[in-house]
Order: sequence, then C-alpha cells, then structure tokens
Amino acid sequence: MTKSGLLLAFFFLPIILSAQITINVDPNTNASIKGNLELNRTKYFNVADMGIGIENRIHDSTLIARYFDDYNMSLGRSIGMVKSNSSSNHYSWKGKVIEDKNKPGYVDINDLKSKFKVDNSESPEFRKRWTNMDVSYHDSRNAYPEFMHNYKASEDSHEKYPGDIDAASDLAVSILKYGFNDWNRPGTYEIVNEPDFLVLNNQKFADLHSAICQKSKKAGIKTEIGGPCLSILVCQLDISIKTIMID
Repeated sequence: MTKSGLLLAFFFLPIILSAQITINVDPNTNASIKGNLELNRTKYFNVADMGIGIENRIHDSTLIARYFDDYNMSLGRSIGMVKSNSSSNHYSWKGKVIEDKNKPGYVDINDLKSKFKVDNSESPEFRKRWTNMDVSYHDSRNAYPEFMHNYKASEDSHEKYPGDIDAASDLAVSILKYGFNDWNRPGTYEIVNEPDFLVLNNQKFADLHSAICQKSKKAGIKTEIGGPCLSILVCQLDISIKTIMID
C-alpha cells in the first residue's frame, strides 16, 4: 500500500466504525426496581447535614437551589439531642443543666428553658421548601447528668445510661419542646446513638424509650421516637435481645 493509500485508510476508518453504531429507543419499555418506576429523590438523595444553619454554611443560592429544588434532596442528621461535654451546644448539661433544688435528681427545667436559644436563622424563602426539615437526631453517649443515677451495661463498659427514667425523659422531652421551633424540630429521634448492645437486655433502657415516647405525645410533639440503631450485626450475636419499639 502506498503512503497516500495508508493515510486514506486511517481517515475513513473512524467513519466506517461510527456507521456501525446503532441506538434503539423503545418508549414503550419501562425499567423498574421491584415495580418502582420513579426515583424518590427525597428518600435516596440526602445532604449529610443537621439542617439548622445550613443556608449560612452553603452560602451559595445557586447550590442551594440545585440541591433542594433541582435534585429534591433531603437533610440528614445530628448527633446530639441530649449532649454531655460539648461546650458549643446549648443542650450540654455540663455547666448549663443544673439539678432542681426542689426536686433532687431532676433537671431544673425553668432554668434550662431560660438558656435555650432557638435557631431562626433560615430565610423565609428557604423555609418554603418544607413544613419541617425532617432531620434525624440522636443522643450522644454518656449524655445524661450523673445525678440521674446512671448505670453501665457491664463492668467493662465505658458508657452510662440514666437510671432515673422519669427525670431523664423529662429532660429529653423538654429539649424537644423548648429547644426547637416547629420548622426545625427533629423529624425522628433515636434515644442514645449506637449503645452497648448489652444494655438492650436491661428493662430500664426499654422503659426510657417508652417514657420519652409517651411524654412527647402528651406534649403534642410530632417527632417520631425510636431506636436504637446498632453498630453491630445483631443476627451474629448469640444473645437474647429485647425489642425496643419504634413510634
């Protein structure tokens, strides 16, 4: 083959290859996953953020519109409904939550209410997207004050749980009621995030869930109470675990 013939072959080769590509479009064919034809973006696309103050953190109206209008993304979660040692969080009992002098073992709720600073930083335009941000909240570990007669799941455990169920549930429900407005109040609340799995056999732990659930309903709080979420595979454990309800 001559040099000019070789050049022509290389020139026409892409054209020949591209002519062999065909695309068949059938508008009558549907692809589904277990019968679901539509992707629920709000359910599966999520911004891993606590929601409160997110408008200031993103600080870009174009990105905000892309995430929440174009992609229909939802918001995520926050570790810390009841928190113990976080000085940056006003739910921290350290130095901020005090024992009621007239009711030993209980938090002084009136004092706590005076220290709440409900966040109202989001603009009216941002709030129009939802009636509630529907963020999931979780208690931190070792979150309840020592005067609530805390106990351990085992001698080797580093985690403590409140033994005074009535006092602990009063604290949690007070935070839900007074620490938020209707727009940013948690959609769901997991009591104690990823606890020691051995505590699930303790009736006090189940009673704590029941008490918070019942008191929150009585207070007219719409937050769904449930849990716990575990960081282990329960099915692989050779133990008997009591089931804790989900509201």
